[in-house]
Amino acid sequence: MHFEFEQMVKAPREIAERAFLDPSFYALLNGSPDVRISDLSAPVTDGATTRLEVRYIFTRPVGRAARLFVDPAKLTWIVHAEARLARHTWVFVLEPDHYADRVKLQYSYKFLKHGDVTRQVVEGDLSLRVPVGGGAVERAIADGVRSHMSAEAAAIEVWAATAP
Repeated sequence: MHFEFEQMVKAPREIAERAFLDPSFYALLNGSPDVRISDLSAPVTDGATTRLEVRYIFTRPVGRAARLFVDPAKLTWIVHAEARLARHTWVFVLEPDHYADRVKLQYSYKFLKHGDVTRQVVEGDLSLRVPVGGGAVERAIADGVRSHMSAEAAAIEVWAATAP
């Protein structure tokens, strides 16, 4: 399932895209009812590319039907993030700790100047293999991704107010 959307971030582009490099930004995201960040690697820069990894734990209650196929305690994953700041682009690949045969997710952010705010263009692909209701589950996960990205935009705005 391909998805794309845009959102406005009330911060200049140079600050908005830098938020993902600062651990204090991720601390702002830990108030989410859906996921919790359990670990964050230090950013590593190699030429024009900066990489980091963020480990997540799914914290939203899992419905009875979903529990037939997944153990909620095993809904953990790493997001491999790669920044290409000269291009104002971030690329993310989700690597599940469990159920890797059932879910694939990769997405990108493009940060575009829009006056003194930033237009964030989000585009990605989600593939899910479950025995029943795959399309509905894909849509639910895509909605969760959109919700998380909206929370990130709000966190960027808070972080930007105190950015170094």
